[in-house]
Amino acid sequence: MTTRLRIGIIGRGALAQELSRHLAQHTASTEIVGYLARSKSGQAMPAECFFSLHDFLAQKPDLVVECAGQAATAQYALPVIQAGAHYVPASVGALADDIFRARLVDTARSMRSQIRLPTGAIVGIDGLAAARHTPIDDVLYRGTMPPSTLRGHYDGDIPDQGLVFSGSAREAVKRFPKNANLTGTIALAGIGFDRTRVEMHVDPGLNANVHELIVRGHFGAFDVKVSGLRISDASPSSRIVAGSLAQAALGSTYLLL
Repeated sequence: MTTRLRIGIIGRGALAQELSRHLAQHTASTEIVGYLARSKSGQAMPAECFFSLHDFLAQKPDLVVECAGQAATAQYALPVIQAGAHYVPASVGALADDIFRARLVDTARSMRSQIRLPTGAIVGIDGLAAARHTPIDDVLYRGTMPPSTLRGHYDGDIPDQGLVFSGSAREAVKRFPKNANLTGTIALAGIGFDRTRVEMHVDPGLNANVHELIVRGHFGAFDVKVSGLRISDASPSSRIVAGSLAQAALGSTYLLL
């Protein structure tokens, strides 16, 4: 009999719920052993919710998926890996902290665990990682979103239409902790947080999040564009993000380690 992969999920919001629906299609090979939640009030989930990391890890997950924001990865990634589990962060922006990321990688090596980076809301991460072996000259991520995607998740001013932000991926993941985690994956697969350029735009005429990845280098060039419908009006995440987390949990992903 094949042993099912024991999966724990941090969070129980819209992204965790969507991920759970995807994993429910793979019950022959996976089982959700529990959710780590902050509050006892909230959405009922397909498996038990735990309110302490100790109780959560006592379920002995083989792999943990984070669906609760950058602060959750900053708080829980290291103890999860120290417990011997693989780790899949939705909030890859937390890995912009070089010292924190190096500690995670070193710990994962010693524990023989993997840090699995989801492809997130875009395609082409495999091509970007391949292009890195032939020098890349320039990487630009351009995100264009309806105002409702950014409002409530960004402290700065948002114009009626047009450019909201231009800068590095390192700065983007700090200023847009709910909207720019994708740029963390792009940075780690490509030329790093400081050289990866990011533009964030707003367009009230959109009903989807538009993600563009533009790469130039010695290999040639490629442009990728994805128009992603959101999980819900209340969630900033595209529906495909939950699918990318499921793929990472099932083992098809870009590995940080």
